Amino acid sequence: MSIYKKVFLTSIIVSEVIIIFLLSYFLILRNHSSQLDKTALLYEKVDAWGPCPPFSKCTSTIQLYYSGKIISDNNFLKEKELDQQTVQNIVRKINSSGLMKKDCLANPVIDYSAYYRIIIANKEKKINFPGCEKELTEIDKLIAGN
Repeated sequence: MSIYKKVFLTSIIVSEVIIIFLLSYFLILRNHSSQLDKTALLYEKVDAWGPCPPFSKCTSTIQLYYSGKIISDNNFLKEKELDQQTVQNIVRKINSSGLMKKDCLANPVIDYSAYYRIIIANKEKKINFPGCEKELTEIDKLIAGN
């Protein structure tokens, strides 16, 4: 058998091993993501604006959990549920935007502030407005759309 044939056969075997490894890895990831703790926080936004009149509340908080539960506090406490498809779309949007790895530094705005916290695969990202504003606005729209 020629050396070229041996190299070719070896490369095919190595390629098959790599494909099997990658498929196994993605199956493990898929199973892990479907077994996430549904009580875990996925996304949190705390914002404040001003000038705020005396005795007024000029802040709001939104917390989204992997279960789809949303707790919002914008002058009164409110709870609602998102379906799992929407939660998965939000996770996909965060991952596809590369938000968890982006440098979201920006100069602060005088009359508005917002603090975001995103937790995916046990990694936490904290962002201060207006850093990564475009990506965060898209996520806020997905949450508000339901």
